[in-house]
Amino acid sequence: MAEARVSGFPGEVFKGRLGAVLPEVNATTRTLRARIELANPAGRLKPGMFASVSIAPEAGKQAVLVPSEAVIRTGERNVVIVAGGKGFMAADVEVGREIGGRSEIVKGVKAGEKVVASGQFLIDSEASLKGALARLDGGAAPPAKDGLHPGSGTVMSLDPAKGYIEVAHGPMPTMKWPAMEMGFQVADPRSLAGLAKGDTVEFEMRAAPDKDGNYTIERLRKKGAK
Repeated sequence: MAEARVSGFPGEVFKGRLGAVLPEVNATTRTLRARIELANPAGRLKPGMFASVSIAPEAGKQAVLVPSEAVIRTGERNVVIVAGGKGFMAADVEVGREIGGRSEIVKGVKAGEKVVASGQFLIDSEASLKGALARLDGGAAPPAKDGLHPGSGTVMSLDPAKGYIEVAHGPMPTMKWPAMEMGFQVADPRSLAGLAKGDTVEFEMRAAPDKDGNYTIERLRKKGAK
């Protein structure tokens, strides 16, 4: 149902309904056009008049709502950060309707759970976002040999001068991490010598990030090298 108000007829409401939403999106304004069918007694509404139209929402229902900024969209998943008794953790959610800066959570978060109001604090790069979510997903890591956690993957980029490498690594069971692409600091930048994008490497890293939130690789070698 729709209601229209025209400044020329103050206090009067013209009732009607939404007849159609046209399928084409305006590329400049990112808007859709809709056809509103209104009762027009005595033909007082004329072509070219401006009207303020409101569309009545469907019957209300109970829903879990969070601030839209709380939803982190990685392109592959929608995540919110939930505060629990053991700290923070990432929760995958299914997002429904969004209106007025609030998003409906169809699945993934229950009423009463505490959600970080703005999850965007995690984002300063795609790699760090994935690493941050991995830390929240994984929780406390189990002990590993020598206190280091093994992994292997493909070099995506590296910066020997800054002791930085980005690796698309496979699952890391001891860290409870899935396969993903993320960046690491390297304890000894000299270990990056001779490596190139596309090389397969094996590494061992510390479980806890440094004060800047970066994970450090203590041992790194090209796969197959002695």
